[in-house]
Amino acid sequence: MTLNPLRSLFATARQPSSRSRAVPRRARPQLELLGDRTLPNAAPIQHLAVDIQHDVTDLQTDVQAVKTALGTTVSATVATDLTAVTTDIGKVAADIAAGTSTTADLTALTTAVGTLTTDVGTTASKTVAHDLKNLQIDVRDLSKDVSQVTKVVNHSIADIQADATKVSAALASNTSATITADVTALNTALAKVAADLSAGVSASADVNTAITAEAKLTADLNTSVGPAVRHHLTDLGNDLLELAIELGALKV
Repeated sequence: MTLNPLRSLFATARQPSSRSRAVPRRARPQLELLGDRTLPNAAPIQHLAVDIQHDVTDLQTDVQAVKTALGTTVSATVATDLTAVTTDIGKVAADIAAGTSTTADLTALTTAVGTLTTDVGTTASKTVAHDLKNLQIDVRDLSKDVSQVTKVVNHSIADIQADATKVSAALASNTSATITADVTALNTALAKVAADLSAGVSASADVNTAITAEAKLTADLNTSVGPAVRHHLTDLGNDLLELAIELGALKV
């Protein structure tokens, strides 16, 4: 199973962003019935992915507007602040594109915007004040959207760990060397996914490996297991696919 088509989920035409976008009430992918299986519906995560893309573009537009409104005669301190904000926006965009944690760079960006606002002061023109306010709002919006996706990812990881525990317990008495090796490979891949996310690095490759390992275990078991074990495997496969979609949502 390849996850490359996931990137096409986010090739959505740009729509005008709103400063008062409503945050989705439930971001977790819903399940759609397909025969006797359930597959994740990516629409809620796709919505967040588009929001994140808009947030980043808005931030780039905002900082340029602030620079234009301030003009070329700003103090050395404000010039340094503008450079810091621009650099931090670039770092956040790179984090998102790479599928790595944005936490540190979003924190730095928030701090940089606060410092810029303070150093510009309260005597700035209405245009500058307006553009700075837009910059603050879009930083906040991006933080909220990334936080929403992060919560969903954490939920999925918890579900996957619970599914894997059930599968391992159900197959503990299986004496097949092939099945034992499959279970070990699956648990190893899942441990790597958890480690990736904990370290804030891209987990995409290890999620792919885990999906492949789950598929091999299912195929090797064939019809030699009861419905309960097969149900646990189906849940695990679906939750891994959900996680792949959710991580793809951060790569915009």
